[in-house]
Amino acid sequence: MSWRGQRHSFFRRAHELNDLPPIMVLWGDRDAIIPIAHGKALLQAVEGARLVELAGCGHYLHHDDPQAFLQAVRSALDVAFWPPMRLRADPPAGAAANRMGGRFRAALDDLIRRKDSGAGGAALSAKSA
Repeated sequence: MSWRGQRHSFFRRAHELNDLPPIMVLWGDRDAIIPIAHGKALLQAVEGARLVELAGCGHYLHHDDPQAFLQAVRSALDVAFWPPMRLRADPPAGAAANRMGGRFRAALDDLIRRKDSGAGGAALSAKSA
């Protein structure tokens, strides 16, 4: 992670693990920093993974709705049995996630360039509000 954002993908090295740990991802349906499509791509690519969407939450779930966040974490910890997690064999999910990550990085780099040049400060502030 750098000031420009995340540069690595889970999919880049996950194939190196024989057994994946249980995976449950919590995501705010109003996350303006990392779109929920990234979480859905993970869900399609990893068999057994779970995705919990927290309604009305942005990127900071624990701040936006602490009770819902805590309830989701507790429900994950209380699961008696998690099915095995494995990468799905179909390559399109990983390829789609990598393409999506590339588009996201390109859009972020564009926003940073505009902000650095003074042209996009207002647009950047409006999107994050």
